[in-house]
Amino acid sequence: MADLSLWLVPEEESYDLLSCIIARLSQQHGTPSFEPHLTLLSGITLRHNEATTRTTQLAARLEKLEVVIRGLGYRDEFFRALFLEAERTAELMNAHQIACTVFNHSPNEPFLPHVSLLYGHLPAATKERIIAQLISELKLPFSFRVRSVDLMVAASHIPLSHWRRIVSEAPGR
Repeated sequence: MADLSLWLVPEEESYDLLSCIIARLSQQHGTPSFEPHLTLLSGITLRHNEATTRTTQLAARLEKLEVVIRGLGYRDEFFRALFLEAERTAELMNAHQIACTVFNHSPNEPFLPHVSLLYGHLPAATKERIIAQLISELKLPFSFRVRSVDLMVAASHIPLSHWRRIVSEAPGR
């Protein structure tokens, strides 16, 4: 058993846009690159076959989801160095609650829906400069449809090079 996470992966057009931004920022700042996603639930410690079954059940229970991005933010945290702030819509909060129920999981911290753009430890002034540049590039607010719910081996204590997808399911089957 490994720590697993559930990711909401954007539809193709937004995925491509966010991938380009993440890759560019990663290259400019010497930080790791990663796949665009919104973590719906993390810290899942089930066997892969059980987690896969529950991911399929979850995806079947979810309506087609739309994520609304309202702004940009940052924290003094490696995995939340710079991120897009997702609106806490009833639809998204409901999806999180359904995931908690399906996986019989109580998160350690409140759900902060976001799409990271940069991992790493950078000064606040650098993050603020990046945000100023991105505000002119991104037309906020914007939204994207969720293409898939992905079960990932991904956790803060696992090297990014070991993160991998176990299963990907389209919501609202």
